[in-house]
Amino acid sequence: MTIGAMVAALAIVGAALIPSGPAAGSIRLPFSRGAKTADTETLHTWWQDNAEKQADAPVKDQAVRQSPFYSMKVAPAKTPANKFDSFTYLSLPRSGNSKIGYTEEDGAEFAANNDMSMSWSTFEYAADALIEVSLDTGQTINSADQVTIRPTGLGFDKKLVDDHTVRITVPYARTGYRFSVEFQPQQVTVYNDNTAGSGHLTMSPAGGASRVETEPRNAMMVFAQPKMDTSREDGLVPDKEAENVYLPKPGKLTREELESLPDHVDTLYFAPGTYYMGGQYRSELANVRWIYLAPGAYVKGAFKFLSTSDTDFRITGYGVLSGEQYVYEADTTDGYKHLAAGKGNCWSSCVKMLQFQSPQSGPKQTLLMRGITVATPPYHSFVMYGNEDGDFQMEVNNYQQVGGWYWQTDGLELYKGSSLRNSFLHSNDDVIKLYHSDVSVDNNVIWKVENGPVFQWGWGPRTISRIQVSNTDVIHNRMWWRWTKNHCIFNSSPSIIDVDSTATADTTQEMTDVSFVNTNVEGMVNCVIRIYALEGMKRVTIDGLHVESWNKMSPEGHMNNFTAFTDPSGRPVTIGNQVRDHEGLLIKDYTVGGVTILKSKGNWASNKLGRLDFDGRLWENWDTE
Repeated sequence: MTIGAMVAALAIVGAALIPSGPAAGSIRLPFSRGAKTADTETLHTWWQDNAEKQADAPVKDQAVRQSPFYSMKVAPAKTPANKFDSFTYLSLPRSGNSKIGYTEEDGAEFAANNDMSMSWSTFEYAADALIEVSLDTGQTINSADQVTIRPTGLGFDKKLVDDHTVRITVPYARTGYRFSVEFQPQQVTVYNDNTAGSGHLTMSPAGGASRVETEPRNAMMVFAQPKMDTSREDGLVPDKEAENVYLPKPGKLTREELESLPDHVDTLYFAPGTYYMGGQYRSELANVRWIYLAPGAYVKGAFKFLSTSDTDFRITGYGVLSGEQYVYEADTTDGYKHLAAGKGNCWSSCVKMLQFQSPQSGPKQTLLMRGITVATPPYHSFVMYGNEDGDFQMEVNNYQQVGGWYWQTDGLELYKGSSLRNSFLHSNDDVIKLYHSDVSVDNNVIWKVENGPVFQWGWGPRTISRIQVSNTDVIHNRMWWRWTKNHCIFNSSPSIIDVDSTATADTTQEMTDVSFVNTNVEGMVNCVIRIYALEGMKRVTIDGLHVESWNKMSPEGHMNNFTAFTDPSGRPVTIGNQVRDHEGLLIKDYTVGGVTILKSKGNWASNKLGRLDFDGRLWENWDTE
């Protein structure tokens, strides 16, 4: 019997012992496994009736994978004895499969080989709540101090309930909270074995391996979401009785059903239940402009929006859109098989969880994306093709990306005039792409896997300005390569045309008035800043950069770089003078291990605590405060 089968059997027996008697408040008891859920003005939890507690194999098409590692209950803070179940989902590397149709690396090797996973539970609330998170692996704790909540700056009160359960007080906030609950017995340390130049990740310290980071083998995320207004005044929840709204039935989603809707239908409403497309289909929507995923809706599939004339797109609700049925780099031009060797990259042809198209000329389009969780993407989670500068404006709030195991599981590219707030991203590539002007990013939690940086604005010269990023918490990262081009927290990588050339800049373009405020990096990290300037720079500020510690790799792996590239004729880009004119790069309130890094203290250099290995020719173009 597999581990998954054993825990499933135990869950069935245990469920029979759970009392399902009445409790105060409005309660739903529609599920055979004894779950008790809440639906009141201040608290909403939900369940998945067709769950499978499976941790080492695929689940059935119509099933939702339930975590065998964690369970969660939620209670109003005013009535702590009135506890309700909150379903705990689970994402596995490759969704419990081996590599299907390919043998080359896909980025999920380390996580898959070491049985890593990510669980999560979501609930809606409008008043202070108490949550009880239980570690269901048989491991025990004897103190609430053996549980860490990240970001640690939240400072939530926690109390031990029993030898595997902690109670956490979650104050109400209109922005919600996104946090990791980490039990000490689940913590594992990741090392670089330092072989073959760059090395490989391992969980063994043997042979002089270097510590990279510590994280839970099986992660547990909690998403406490503000109650979504159902009055329809704010345009977050469509009227499911309206003529323009179509409600698919749970079960198989076919091309014929979703792509043959009447012209007047522009909204898909997924009620609670499980829906699946299978691994050889994604839905291409001609007239649909709004998808609503109700709490408890679990959709296995992906959507491509074909309309270039609609101006108001929406993806809302606290449901889940999962890419678990697709293979890595599923090629839509080749039967959704893994991208064939020799075809290059699949930026245009591979499945993206959400894909939009903006016309080169036409009406301005807006996208409101609120609440949804994108799970286990097989490639980029989100993309828009077409006119990127000015005609596609996004407002993203309370968005979650979990299970970003593969390479190229980027986070979001924010187009001109867009915003990203109050979100969580687990990503194995560039997390937040700052390629456009007039962008605002605030109050986000990042869990970084091996590949790519947190903030990326490189790969090609750009003219961008007026970007404001604030209150970012990087709670884990597994970045470990010594390759210096595409890593760190802040990164402008060399040109994708030739990553080894320093003569790919464009002196006519410029980056101006960009600020990063209050960036907190917990645990260990390899580096924080690598800027290979492909365009001029003026008035760029990193204010409040706090690093807990460097990882234990060799010092050259920690180097933070700042270099001005030239154009093909040898002319360097222009970097503003910071020392004299306050027009260059300012690094303000930069600390490592609580120690402030300053030019005047002499602790900034590559062989000092600050690890700033900046080009000596740029001495006056940057400064610290």
